[in-house]
Amino acid sequence: MGITNDTIFWFSKTEQYTFNPIYTKDDEHTQEYIRQRFVYTEEGTGRKFMKSPLVNSLFRPNLKYVFHGVNPPNNGWLYSYERMEEMYNNNELVMPESSNARIYRKIYEDTYQGQLIQNIWTDIPIVNPMAKERVEGFTTQKPSALIERIIQLGSNSNDLVIDFFAGSGTTAYAIAKLNKEIQSNRKYILIEMGDYFDDLLINRVKKSYADHQIMKGSFKYMRLESFEDTLNNLELQRDEFQEIALRENTHIREQYLLSYMLEIESQGSSSLLNLDQFEDPFNYKLNVYRNGESQPVNVDMVETFNYLLGLKVQQTEFIRGFKVVRGELLNGEKVLIIWRNLKEKSNEELDNFFTKQDYNTRDFDFDRIYVNGDNNLPNIKTGEERWKVYLIEQEFKRLMFDVSDI
Repeated sequence: MGITNDTIFWFSKTEQYTFNPIYTKDDEHTQEYIRQRFVYTEEGTGRKFMKSPLVNSLFRPNLKYVFHGVNPPNNGWLYSYERMEEMYNNNELVMPESSNARIYRKIYEDTYQGQLIQNIWTDIPIVNPMAKERVEGFTTQKPSALIERIIQLGSNSNDLVIDFFAGSGTTAYAIAKLNKEIQSNRKYILIEMGDYFDDLLINRVKKSYADHQIMKGSFKYMRLESFEDTLNNLELQRDEFQEIALRENTHIREQYLLSYMLEIESQGSSSLLNLDQFEDPFNYKLNVYRNGESQPVNVDMVETFNYLLGLKVQQTEFIRGFKVVRGELLNGEKVLIIWRNLKEKSNEELDNFFTKQDYNTRDFDFDRIYVNGDNNLPNIKTGEERWKVYLIEQEFKRLMFDVSDI
């Protein structure tokens, strides 16, 4: 006999975890249970219900009381008098004519959750070659229903779900379906390094909006600089005599390449932050290897800086040639960031822009102000060693390469 089941391992980093029980009506045994038990019909509403006894399985003398003329069972009622009265007023009890007969609670079929799912999930179909959700060319695709269940078990309505191996994008598809069906507001981050990112994963994410008729929604994707791209963008400044010396002294070559080359010769390379390109930060380029050739690609320096700061962006605007970002740091500090093309926007124009926008470095609207390029903005100290106005170039480089605190 072959192995016919897989095992899903569930881990939590701490004792503070989310694990939501899930109930189902869909399996065959539960359907049979519903057919056999929900056989009564409520007069007036036509709602189907079953009778559930209110006898306590333990001996509870404190729950032995006469309820609307009906004597208690030997062990006592299942609930307190106040809870019983609440159910009575809501017409949820079946009251007997005899004082020594039983009282039953009505459990309605339309509010019945079903049975708690077990550890063997036979109700989730596999993704066979003919399945509607099948993504051609992807052999390890997981069923959307499987990912939905895992997400429901381990997260709540407003949680963020991260999938470090996004594959065909089933996590995005499953969350879009959940958000639509149960009105949740889960968000997701997908990470993938496969070549199928453009022609498969992105299309599946787009399809998730169309298939689930999500009229309003958006997603953002970004490419992280690869190690190979970093190396390809190193521009070495070495003369002929240095080349000869390295070729003839192999015992020092490795140490030289790992230290002096990266610290001295490659300074100013795009992948190590070429500050000259910050004159026009909206047109910063890296050579990226795609489709068999190296191509110059624009890098979103504004977005990159937001991530380096850990900024929660609240508003982004392009005003009269200035890119303005407002947000909040993780420590709660309010931040204003102003980007400009230094070839087009002078310090005088920056000063006029500040005045027209009613910005002031001396007020308390912002705790930190970042501006690219040397400027004439009045600066003040907000602490013993902290100024209010920062140069973006200096902070960018510090956040990228200062590892002294790691």
